[in-house]
Amino acid sequence: CFTYQDLLPFVLNDDGETLILLDDDSKTQLVLDNNGKSRPTEYKFFSMEILQTFNPDAQSSLSLDNWVYLQTKQNSEIKTFLAEFGFKNLSDWALLNRARKTQLEQLSERDRHLVTVFHDVYRRDRRKHQSTAKCTDPSRDQLYEMLTRLQKHEIVIENPDQLMAALKQVASQLRQYDIWSSREPLEIYNPDDSNYTPRSDLPHESYDAQDLERQELLAFFEAQLKIALADAIEKGIGDRIAALENSKYAPFAPKFIPGLQQYYEQGLSLKEIAPQLGMTSWDQARRILNPGDLVNTVRTLTLQQVLERVLTKAQRMGLTQIPPEPDYLNTLMAQIEAFADAEIFREAAEEIRSGKNRSMQSVYAHSLRLSFAKFLQRSIALEVHHA
Repeated sequence: CFTYQDLLPFVLNDDGETLILLDDDSKTQLVLDNNGKSRPTEYKFFSMEILQTFNPDAQSSLSLDNWVYLQTKQNSEIKTFLAEFGFKNLSDWALLNRARKTQLEQLSERDRHLVTVFHDVYRRDRRKHQSTAKCTDPSRDQLYEMLTRLQKHEIVIENPDQLMAALKQVASQLRQYDIWSSREPLEIYNPDDSNYTPRSDLPHESYDAQDLERQELLAFFEAQLKIALADAIEKGIGDRIAALENSKYAPFAPKFIPGLQQYYEQGLSLKEIAPQLGMTSWDQARRILNPGDLVNTVRTLTLQQVLERVLTKAQRMGLTQIPPEPDYLNTLMAQIEAFADAEIFREAAEEIRSGKNRSMQSVYAHSLRLSFAKFLQRSIALEVHHA
C-alpha cells in the first residue's frame, strides 16, 4: 500500500541549500532568519543528525556511507510508519525466540530443528535469568551447545559463524510470515472441499520446498564467503612472502607484513612507507607490497573456494550434478562474483584508489588486520620455541 517514495520525506527532509548551524551545546539545530539571527529549527534535519553523530576520527568508526546506511535503518520515524503497515521492529533473535507452532509449520524440517534447538538453549537461558531486555546475539557458548544438539538430529553445521547465518536466514522467513499474517489471513477457506488452502499471492518461499533449499544454499554461501576470505588472505600473504624470498627482493620478505600494517592500520602511503622499511623509492615499495595485486589474488582464491564449497553443497542437496551443467556453473559463478564484489572487493579496491586520508574500514581491511595478528602470534610462538 506504499512505495519507497513515501519513505523518502523521513530522511530527505531538507532542501540541501539552507544553512544549518549547531548551538553551543552541539545538539540544537539552528537556521538563520531574514535578519541574520539564528533560531531553532522547527524539526530536526536528518542529514544534520547523521553528521552530528558521525565520528571520522575514531579508530573503529564506520565509513560515512555505512554510517548513513545504519542511521537510516534505525530512523525512528521510518519504523513508526512501517509499524502502521504491520512491520514489527523485532530483531532476528526476538523473532526466533517468539516463533510459534503455526510459523514452524511453514519451515523445512531442517529449519524447524534449528528453531527448536534455539528455543532449547536461548529461550531457556532467558527464562533462567528472567530477562525482559532486548534479545541480544547468542553467545559463543550457546551457539556451541546448539551445534551439539543439532548433531543429534543429524544436522551438521561446521562452526558458530555458519550457525549464525543459518539462524538469520530462518528469522528472515519468520519476518515474512509476520508481515503477511498482520495484513490478511494466510489461508483461504475453500467451500468445495471444506479445507483451508494457502493464498496464491503469498511469497513463494513460504511454501515451496525447493525454494527453501535454495535459501539454505544462499545462507551457506554467505557464511562460506567469510570463511573463504580469511583463508584466502592467509594463503595470499603466505604465497607473496614465499615469492619474495625466492626473488631479488628476499631481504624485504620479512618486511612485507609490517609494510601492509603501516598501509592498512596507520593509513600511510607507499611513498611514506618506503624509507621506513629501507626501500629506495615509491616504485620499489609498490613492487614489493603491491596492495592492489594482493586484493586481486585474494579475490581469485576466495571465489575459487566458495564456488567449490557451494557446488559440493548443491550436489548434496540434489540441486545440481557433479560435474554441473555449464549454464548452471556460469550462472552460479556470476552470482558469486557479483555478491563477493558488492560485499567485499569493490570497497577494498576503492580504498586503495582513494589516495590520502583513506579510512581502510572495509570488510577486507578488517579481515586483513585480523590476519596480521595471527601471523604475529605465530612469529612470537616460533621465536619462543627456538629460544
